[in-house]
Amino acid sequence: MALVFLPSAFFVRAFRDYFGFLGGWSEGGFRPSKIIRLPPAARRGTRPAPEVRFVRFALKKPRAKTVRLAADFNGWDSRSLPLKKNGSGVWETSLPLPRGKYRYSFEADGEPIGDPENKISELRNGATVAVLNVE
Repeated sequence: MALVFLPSAFFVRAFRDYFGFLGGWSEGGFRPSKIIRLPPAARRGTRPAPEVRFVRFALKKPRAKTVRLAADFNGWDSRSLPLKKNGSGVWETSLPLPRGKYRYSFEADGEPIGDPENKISELRNGATVAVLNVE
């Protein structure tokens, strides 16, 4: 009898201790959260993100050691956009750009170069830069 009673007593005690937190629990303590009304401008949300297009910039210069891209969208800082050389000697990169008009030029081994594939160009500070219209 002791073999049955002793384990049962331990089980009941452990069960009571484990679920003891339920003794004073009542669902009345839970209330719905307060609904906060947003002003009309906030309900409309912010402006949607601009639609972007991936634009490929490429320059064929197989003998160049470095090619970089300087543009008005990176503050004309050519160090921020180095291009990678593929197996056929073309330096390239793809960038997400929203619709608009952009001016850019390449820099091969420190020398500025216009884009020979782009026929549209402008003068900027005495240098010829290519113009790109992203539609």
